[in-house]
Amino acid sequence: MGQLNRHNFAKWQRDYRLHYFVETGTWKGDGLLAARAAHFQRLLSIEASPELAIKATARMECACRGTTWQGRWEILVGDSADCIKEVLLRLSAWSAPVLWWLDAHLPERYGAEATRLPLVMELHEVLRWPHRSHAGDVFLLDDLRLYEAGPYASGNFPGGPPGDRGDWTLLLKALSNTHTIHRDYRDEGYLVALPKDE
Repeated sequence: MGQLNRHNFAKWQRDYRLHYFVETGTWKGDGLLAARAAHFQRLLSIEASPELAIKATARMECACRGTTWQGRWEILVGDSADCIKEVLLRLSAWSAPVLWWLDAHLPERYGAEATRLPLVMELHEVLRWPHRSHAGDVFLLDDLRLYEAGPYASGNFPGGPPGDRGDWTLLLKALSNTHTIHRDYRDEGYLVALPKDE
């Protein structure tokens, strides 16, 4: 489980003029609370577990009560395979750049509620969406060790990366056309993709 606060996302928000924050995997709402401290216009989160979504919603409502953040955040409940398309439809109307905080978790605890390894599907949907450009977006991908071996602080995934290497490689190649890619081996690994200078 990665942590958004491990990264200088507020600097990315300023440098790349990011207006929106989208995450997959709300969990306790830590990502939403961290993003609220930056100057995003809108926060969207997707959580597969209804129980976790209810708890995170209550936490956010308490934190945002009486502030300008009321009505500027939302937690969508469902599999990110389905919900990411709804998020993309909304972003097509809003058009400004996004910070994508995507989680490649293994959600066995959700059973049939969630795609087992959603990251490739999520990234594929974003990159192929025809109604908005992703070139100005920033991507922060969690759990890199599920797709690549490396010197991770938490060690490599036991038995080797379970993710589909072929699809992963193709997506990274597509992303590298518009972004500079960095690997961060803290925790279970992060991939950071920053827009290339035009």
